Formats: sequence, structure tokens, C-alpha cells
Amino acid sequence: MNRTEQLQKLEEILRKKSVRLIYDVIKSEGGLCRVKNQYYLIVNRNLTLEQKIALLSKSLLILENNTKSSFSGSQ
Repeated sequence: MNRTEQLQKLEEILRKKSVRLIYDVIKSEGGLCRVKNQYYLIVNRNLTLEQKIALLSKSLLILENNTKSSFSGSQ
């Protein structure tokens, strides 16, 4: 799997988890945020492919850790 396919796969996984992806020109690299019950991942469109993959991967891990802790805290 090449880097472009990796990025597309990560985008697909995040979208299936109901994360809204926003690519825009911003001053930072971007990041994951939550407004009410909706997650958003804002990505600086000027990042390299490798930087985008790293940001999406990191955000996916954060999202999965938050989801696990939410479930364990509600038991």
C-alpha cells in the first residue's frame, strides 16, 4: 500500500467513526476536536503526505482511547 492509499484508508476509517474531516490552510498542522457530540479533524492542507498520515493516525489513536475510556467509565 503506498502513502496515498494509506491516507485514503485513514480518512475512510475516520469517516466511518463519524469524524468530519476538514482540510484548510491554517497556521498549525491541525488536530482533533469535539463540539458537543461531533468530532472534527482539521488538517492543514499544506502538510506533506507523511505529516497528514501522522496527524490522522495520531487522531485515530486519541479517538479510540477516548471511546474506550468513555465506555469503561460508564459501567
